[in-house]
Amino acid sequence: MCSTTLNSMIKLLKVVDGIEYYQVGEEGLDKIMKIEEKAFPPALRASKQTMRERISFFPEGTFLATKNGEPMGYFINLLVDDSFVENLEMHLTHSPILPVPLQKGTNLWHASIGITSKAHHISRELILCTEDIIKKHKVTRQVAVLETDDGDKLTRKIGFRTIKTVETTAGTAKIKVRSPEGFFELVRKAL
Repeated sequence: MCSTTLNSMIKLLKVVDGIEYYQVGEEGLDKIMKIEEKAFPPALRASKQTMRERISFFPEGTFLATKNGEPMGYFINLLVDDSFVENLEMHLTHSPILPVPLQKGTNLWHASIGITSKAHHISRELILCTEDIIKKHKVTRQVAVLETDDGDKLTRKIGFRTIKTVETTAGTAKIKVRSPEGFFELVRKAL
């Protein structure tokens, strides 16, 4: 299912068990911030400006899950290609991406995922929303930066391996990678 709603930047992708999954740009920012406040302790919450910055780099990679209009989860991704890597300092000012060795090619950075405590079951469908992006942009590597134990467990289940641990202002973060081969099959089986 793929239809446009209210705003041309908000696209309904699918409805699964009464939960609506949208591709949103900055139009989803207020709902994303509601989830951020519910899902993370203050030290790990991103500011509205940081979230706006993450979304602005690749609006196509921002997904939102709602039920009856109530936000339940979001997933923000960045497409980091060769031109992005060459202009990195110009692009990012508030991201743990900076200490990571970047490879040439097309990398999909899973920059942020937030899910309310009552909705952990939606992580699978949010992650599956990236399937078209990975195919369309011929992604060669996926990267995740994890600051929580839940994120670490989730990425371990779906085949990411840790390449580096870094200290951030909020604590320790693990940087993990994987190639997209077999990714969606594993997500469907493991989550």
